[in-house]
Amino acid sequence: MREKFYQTANFIAFILCCSIGLVACETSDKSLATQDGQKFISTTFKAQLKISFCAFNIVQIKDSVFFHYGMSWTDAMGKTYKNVFSVKNHCDFKKDQLKVDEIFTCRIVDKSIVDTCVSCMGFMETPAIAHNIELIR
Repeated sequence: MREKFYQTANFIAFILCCSIGLVACETSDKSLATQDGQKFISTTFKAQLKISFCAFNIVQIKDSVFFHYGMSWTDAMGKTYKNVFSVKNHCDFKKDQLKVDEIFTCRIVDKSIVDTCVSCMGFMETPAIAHNIELIR
């Protein structure tokens, strides 16, 4: 139920942003589907890889229009991060192309492309909010 609320709220925010010219808009439903059959949950935005350890990646949103996709989160050492989320689809995130603190362009998508991958057995506490993202670069 909560996820449906956020999808509706995000759609309304997207329409409002289109009407005032903050984002480029297309009216065709085809613009919502990727080649892999995924659907875009958001348009592209700037983000920064803050923490990366094994299969755990924490991304900070840099575009204020998209802050609602993140949350304030405090790590185990007591450091607080604003507007962050965990990456759900760590197998197809392509973090090897990024360095910690690097800013990149991405968009939130509905599902992961790769289901399984090799990952170390490390564990790290992460923000409760998690998204599948597509790295645009």
